Amino acid sequence: MCKKKRPGCILVSGLMLLVISSQVLSEQSRITNKGGISFSRISPEIDVQEILNAHNHYRHALRLANLSWSEDISMAARKWAVHLAGTGTMEHSSSRYGENIWAGTSGAYSQTEMINAWGSEKRFFVYGQRFPDICKGHWMKCGHYTQMIWRNTRRVGCGTASRADMTYLVCQYDPPGNFQGQMPY
Repeated sequence: MCKKKRPGCILVSGLMLLVISSQVLSEQSRITNKGGISFSRISPEIDVQEILNAHNHYRHALRLANLSWSEDISMAARKWAVHLAGTGTMEHSSSRYGENIWAGTSGAYSQTEMINAWGSEKRFFVYGQRFPDICKGHWMKCGHYTQMIWRNTRRVGCGTASRADMTYLVCQYDPPGNFQGQMPY
C-alpha cells in the first residue's frame, strides 16, 4: 500500500510501483545485465510460512483449500525475479504457472504486506462472474487477487531479487488461474 512514510509511492496501470530511497543493503553481489548496467542484488530469504499464511488468509475467508509450498515453483519464481531485477522491468514470464509480481522499496515492506498489496484488489472483485468479467472495470484491477483465490490452484512458490533499493517479489501458482470463461471459485 502507498503510505506517506514510504517515499515516492505511485500507482501505475493498477500495479504498485515505488520510487526508491537510499538504503544500505547487506549480502550484496555485483552483477551486470545485458545493457551493461551494473546493479546490486540481494536475495532476502523467503519466509515460507509467512507467504503461505498471507495467501491462505484470503482463501480461508472463502473456505477454499490452503495452498501448499512448492520448492520447484519457488526456484522458477526466483529465476524470474532475478530477471526482473536485472532488467528493471515489471513484466510477466512465459511460465506455465500463474504469476503475480510485486516491486517496492527494499526493506520497507514485510512479505505479508507484499502479498496484501495483491489481496487489496478484493475491493474490485465482482462475485458470481466468469473471467474476465470479474472486476469493477478491467480484469487487471483484481487479477492478482483472483489468482491467489482461484479454486483449482493448489501450490505456490515465490522468489525475490533486488536492484539497488528495489525488491522484486514473484509468486507463481500451480495450476494457474484466471482462465477465460471460468469462475474463480
